[in-house]
Amino acid sequence: MDIDTQWQQIKKMWTSTCSEVLGKKKYQQKDWISADTLNKVQVRKEKKGAINNSRTRAAKATAQEEYTEANRAVKNSVKTDKANFIEDLAKEAEDASAQGNMKQLCDITRKLAGKYKRTDRPIKDKNDNVLTSDEDQLKRWREHFEELLNRPPPQNPPDITPAEEVLQINCERPSKAEIEKAIHHMKRGKA
Repeated sequence: MDIDTQWQQIKKMWTSTCSEVLGKKKYQQKDWISADTLNKVQVRKEKKGAINNSRTRAAKATAQEEYTEANRAVKNSVKTDKANFIEDLAKEAEDASAQGNMKQLCDITRKLAGKYKRTDRPIKDKNDNVLTSDEDQLKRWREHFEELLNRPPPQNPPDITPAEEVLQINCERPSKAEIEKAIHHMKRGKA
C-alpha cells in the first residue's frame, strides 16, 4: 500500500467521521427571502461556475453576460421580497397598535429598525443549574424579584437633616421670552 492510498483512506475516515458527528454547517436564511429568490440565487451560482469553467474568451464573455443578468434578477427579487416583508410587518404593527398590544408593537418596531435582538439566554437557579423550560425561568425570575424587592425595612433608618434654608423656586408658567431664549441656546437638530 503506497502513501497516496493511505492518505486517501485517512482523509475519507476523518471527513466521514466529522460529517457524522458535527454535521454540515447550516446557513441561516433570512425569513423574508422567498423560494423563488433562492432558486434564482442557485441559478446565479451555476452561471458563476460557467464563467470559471469557460475556456475561451468568447465563451467567458457570454457567460459573464448571463451572470450579470442573473445577478440583476436576484437583486430585484430580493428587493421586492424585502419590501413585501416590511409591508407585512407594518400591517402587523398597525393591527397590534389598534388592539393595544404594546409588546408586539415594540418587537415589530425593533425588527423594522434593524436592531432586533431577542435575548432568550438560559438562566441559572440558585445551585447554578441551567433552567431550560420557560416555566422554570419565569419561576426563577419571580423568586429573584421577590427577594430583591420584598425586603424588610432597614433597622437603622438614615438620619436626614432638613435643609437649612428654603429655596424659592418659580413654579409659574414660563414666559414666551424664556422659551425663545431656551430654544436659541439648544444645539441644532435637537428637539
